[in-house]
Amino acid sequence: MKDENDINLLSKEGDTPTIIKEDDTTTTPDGFIQSLKLSQGHKSYSDFLLNIFCWFFSIVVWLLIGLIVYYSIYENNSVMKKKCIISLVFYYIVYIILQYYSPTFKYLLNKEKLSLKAKMGEFFAMKPEVILKSKSYHYIEERYSYEDNDGNRQEGTRTVRVWSGDYTKSMKYKSFRDISGLLTLNCGKSRKIRKAYVELEIKLEINFADALSYSDYEKEKTKFYSENKNADNYTQLEEEITVKGLKHHYLIRIMDKDPCTVNIYFYIFFCIITLGQIYKIYFSTFCIHKKFTIRKLISTRYDLGGPEFEHNYELMNPQISLNHLKIRYEPNNYLYTDNSYNPNKPTIVELKDAKQYENRIPNYQIYYSEIKDNPDFKNLNDNNTTPYGNEDEEENENKLVSGALNPSEEDLKIRLSQL
Repeated sequence: MKDENDINLLSKEGDTPTIIKEDDTTTTPDGFIQSLKLSQGHKSYSDFLLNIFCWFFSIVVWLLIGLIVYYSIYENNSVMKKKCIISLVFYYIVYIILQYYSPTFKYLLNKEKLSLKAKMGEFFAMKPEVILKSKSYHYIEERYSYEDNDGNRQEGTRTVRVWSGDYTKSMKYKSFRDISGLLTLNCGKSRKIRKAYVELEIKLEINFADALSYSDYEKEKTKFYSENKNADNYTQLEEEITVKGLKHHYLIRIMDKDPCTVNIYFYIFFCIITLGQIYKIYFSTFCIHKKFTIRKLISTRYDLGGPEFEHNYELMNPQISLNHLKIRYEPNNYLYTDNSYNPNKPTIVELKDAKQYENRIPNYQIYYSEIKDNPDFKNLNDNNTTPYGNEDEEENENKLVSGALNPSEEDLKIRLSQL
C-alpha cells in the first residue's frame, strides 16, 4: 500500500506522480527478479576511516574524564590529575576537529527544507560555467636583515614573486543539457523502519557534447592565453568548469515528517558534551544513503534542445523514482539555450579539425534509464556491435549513448545547408 505522505511530498509542486509498481521487486527482461535493497551506494573508505578515528578519540576522551574524576575523588593525586587534564585538552581538540570534518556535520549543515523533487529540479536546472583565469607575475630581489647565531645583524637577499594582474573570462556557449538520468531511491522498506531523509552524496561531471565544442574550448583557451601572456614576465593559466552553488553533501526529506532533533544544533551540542558518536547512531536511524552524479553537457554551436538531438538523449533525461512513484521533469528543468548568443555556423574545415577531439567526448551506458560509468564501453566498432552482441538497438535494454557528433562529409554538407 502506498504511503500518502510520499505522494503529497512529491506532488505538491504540481506534477502528478506515476505509479510504477506495488511491490518491492522489479522484473528484468530476461525474467530474473531483482530485490530492491535499501543500501544504495556505500560510503567512501575515507569516511569509514574518519568514523573509526572519531570513535577512538571519543573513547580516549571518556577514559580521561573518568581518570580525572577518579584522581579527584578516590585518590588525591594532583600530579596524575594534571597530566590527565593536559591530555584531555589535546584529545578533546582533536576530537572536535574530527567531528567538524565528519560527513554527518556536512549533511546537517546542508539540510534542505525543499522536497526531493524540488531540490533535484534545482540541481538539474543549474547552469555550468567554463571560466578561464590568467594571473601575471614577475620576480624581484628583496633585501632583508636577520640575526645570525652569534647575535650579529646580517643582511641578505631573497627572490619574491609579485602578482601584477588577474584576468578572468567566462566562455560563452549556445546550450547545455542535463543528462543525469534516473535517481532511484529504493525506499519501499523505509516506511517500516521510519526513514525520513536521504543523505545525498553528489558528484559533478561536466563534458562537452560534441567534438566541435571541445575544439572551440581549446581555441578559446589558446586565444585567452595569447591575449594575456605579455601582461608581465610570467603568466599562470587556470581553468574551472563547474556549477556554482552545488555542494557535495545534502540532507533531503523523503517524507513529510521532520524530527525536531535532527538538526545541526543538536549535533553541535552532543559533540560538545563528547557524545557526538552516539548522536550519529541516532541520526543514522532516520537516513538512507545515496550517491548520485549530476551530469551536464555543453555545446558551443548547437541547440541541444532541438528535435534532432532528442533521440540521442531521451534515455538520459532527469527522472526520480521514489517509493513506487516516478517523476519526470519538463524540458525547461534540464535544458537551457542562450537565444541571445548566435555563434558562427561551423565550416567543413572546423568540423574536420574537430575530429581530433572525438576521443574526448564521453560515451554512456544506459541501463533502465540509469547511467553507468564504464570506461570499457568507450568505442563501438564499425558494424555497430554492442557490448552484448548484435541485437537491434531498440530491443537492447542496455544501450550505449554517445554525446559525440561524428557525421560523414556528406552529412556535414546536409547539416550546414540546414543551419
